[in-house]
Amino acid sequence: MGSDRFDFGFWHSLDINDCDETTVDDWHGAGITVPQSPRYQDTPADKGKLKWVLDACAERGMEAILLDPRTRVGGSSWDEKTPLPEDYADGAANALREFADHAGVRGFFVRDEPPKGSLKAVCDAHRIIRELAPHTLPYINQYPYHGDIDGRYGFESWPAYLDRFVEESGATQLSYDCYCQMMEGPFENPLYFQNLEYMRDASLRHDIPFWNIVLATPHFRYRAPSKDDMRWQINTSLAYGCKGILYFTWYTPLTCNYRDAPIDAHGERSERWYMLRDLHRDFRARFEQVYLGLKSTGVYHWPQAPDGSELLDGSGIVKSIRGDQQDGEFVVGEFIDEKQRPWVMVVNRSPRHSSQAHLTFRQEPKAWYMLGYDGQEVLASGDARPSGDTHAGCWLAPGWAELIRVEF
Repeated sequence: MGSDRFDFGFWHSLDINDCDETTVDDWHGAGITVPQSPRYQDTPADKGKLKWVLDACAERGMEAILLDPRTRVGGSSWDEKTPLPEDYADGAANALREFADHAGVRGFFVRDEPPKGSLKAVCDAHRIIRELAPHTLPYINQYPYHGDIDGRYGFESWPAYLDRFVEESGATQLSYDCYCQMMEGPFENPLYFQNLEYMRDASLRHDIPFWNIVLATPHFRYRAPSKDDMRWQINTSLAYGCKGILYFTWYTPLTCNYRDAPIDAHGERSERWYMLRDLHRDFRARFEQVYLGLKSTGVYHWPQAPDGSELLDGSGIVKSIRGDQQDGEFVVGEFIDEKQRPWVMVVNRSPRHSSQAHLTFRQEPKAWYMLGYDGQEVLASGDARPSGDTHAGCWLAPGWAELIRVEF
């Protein structure tokens, strides 16, 4: 099912004993497709409860990533090597035999942010799971790039680390988390876009999809994301060709200053649950079917580019872009579809201010089409394309995106 729908999922789940008949409905009602399973132990009682959860997921078209203790890789030391336990393959085989073929299962959790000492074990575990069940996703989530993280792993660059990880693990997809965009600063912190650049490039080099885990729950110094913030995180990721969005967290951790996750501290749907439900509905109605068939060919920024990103230079589909009163800031993602037709996703890079975007193409188009709220192409006309002009114009709310097909 994974290739038929864009993936929305979440990080940080419940204990199996905290699940009831409303739990799976909370996931499905918000448009989640890849929930993280409840935590459970390798006991008949816990696995019996899990079977009920997975049946409910399958009935609703969801596929869980299982937090099975037999497929997880431990080790907390950064430098000290932590090999796989000798019985890891046997334990993983038992877990896969019990659950890998269930219609409500996408894959098995292996490790979050593996330290240097556990990296080989994580790669070995990935290969073992794929050999035992080739259709199953061994789920590994990477650190975001920051500071000297590549040097701490012993690599000259983060792309070199990602390449080695894919080669040694046989990874079929990449995943990482990044939350610095929800701290105040230029570009909402340029490391956010640097990470998208690195993941997009690695995804294209190895022809595998990538997921981005973004912030849904305020904590520490991260602000409480508004609906515009959530739209901004989703759409900037889409502009880079991301194939899945996961949220940290789904449930409110009862510690520190965590607060107001989609499911709040009382186990009830918060305002953010409804935000995400609406954003998922909008995406699926307007963009999903087209977006799934697109391949990223370029990503540009205007009027400034964060560190590590490309400034729009007119070498692609879009020659130039400007705001309605010489203001505005934009991300321009360029794509081709299966018929080799060009598409452009323009995103308002500001999470706070609306702007009208005016795009001029590399040559005069015969026509250009926007996607309506029903996902159908609409020939742009009237104010959107003034008579005799060769540019496209569209109003963008904070974090808003438009997906445009250009016919030359």
